[in-house]
Amino acid sequence: MLQSSIHSLPPVHGSPIPDATVINVERVRLLRRAFLRKYLRRRPTRIEALALDRAAWLSALAEALRSDPAVHPDTVTRADGAASRARVALSKLRPPKEPLPPSLQELMGA
Repeated sequence: MLQSSIHSLPPVHGSPIPDATVINVERVRLLRRAFLRKYLRRRPTRIEALALDRAAWLSALAEALRSDPAVHPDTVTRADGAASRARVALSKLRPPKEPLPPSLQELMGA
């Protein structure tokens, strides 16, 4: 019953979010490469690659929405927030830095 009611709904026209053709794929590639250099600096695992793609696509979407004057400001704010959360999640995937070994002074007790 639920599926029949979903299929009977009229299509939504004039959606505030552009389709994939509006988002510049080259910009997504550049953002992905930049995020890879900033956050990982190595070949990503599958989970990290998905997080990279998500952050790059959402950032590109936010940029595309920001440049369109017909888009409602709330939509731009939500897209910016989603992109920001994706970048934070990506930064949390970075492995923690190993602590430095003790210095000679610390070993000597001085």
